[in-house]
Amino acid sequence: MTLEQALIFGIIVATVAFFLWGRFRHDVVARGALMVCVIVGLVPAAEAFAGFAHPAG
Repeated sequence: MTLEQALIFGIIVATVAFFLWGRFRHDVVARGALMVCVIVGLVPAAEAFAGFAHPAG
């Protein structure tokens, strides 16, 4: 398992745990997971937020 695979697996496990815990709103948990992926370098910042600027939304 590579470092990137381990990081994304850990982020997914943590995200699911926060979803199940229910202490935080789901949109906050999802955005937090996306931010962690961007900060760690798993997702390019330009692509991470491209959907927020879509003209249909």
